[in-house]
Amino acid sequence: MTSILSACTSMATDKSLCELKVLSLLIPRQSEEAVQSGYMESIRALKQSQEKLNQTMALVQKNEPHDSVLANLLKDGQMINKNIDIIANNQRHLNSLYDYKLVVF
Repeated sequence: MTSILSACTSMATDKSLCELKVLSLLIPRQSEEAVQSGYMESIRALKQSQEKLNQTMALVQKNEPHDSVLANLLKDGQMINKNIDIIANNQRHLNSLYDYKLVVF
């Protein structure tokens, strides 16, 4: 992740596109952690990344409203948002599964 962050700061690229690259690495890791543990801290971090994703996608849409590649990217972002909401809304169930796993193993 550090290499992507440094590439974003050293290259003359659009900052919002670099943010999307970083979030594309961060969100899957946070999602996995949130699903595996169900910890509120993990879900809170995932929700913060979701907010950053929404802000960044809004900037991209504002700056490049007619780019078809970015339109597909925005559709993917909407699906990611829905999946994050599912994880966050099921935190209680995730906690129960995690607790069950601790008891069984």
